[in-house]
Amino acid sequence: MAKITDFHCVDKNDQPIPADAFGNNAAFACPNCGQPILAIMLENQRGFNASNPSICRSCDLRGWLSVDAAKERLQLHIVQ
Repeated sequence: MAKITDFHCVDKNDQPIPADAFGNNAAFACPNCGQPILAIMLENQRGFNASNPSICRSCDLRGWLSVDAAKERLQLHIVQ
């Protein structure tokens, strides 16, 4: 498991997204409405992959985070 503490979070265009990552957990701002979304970076948990996305409680956006350890960042993917 890659350590994600202090990684930056970016969208598909490499634009920064406000986020707070610690251990296996990451909270990030919804790119649609700005509300916080929680992702848990453990297999089969919300926000781990496209099959288990995190869901914004405000606008229902569905997304998940992947770890790019080489660039020390989290990449946000939106489920269409």
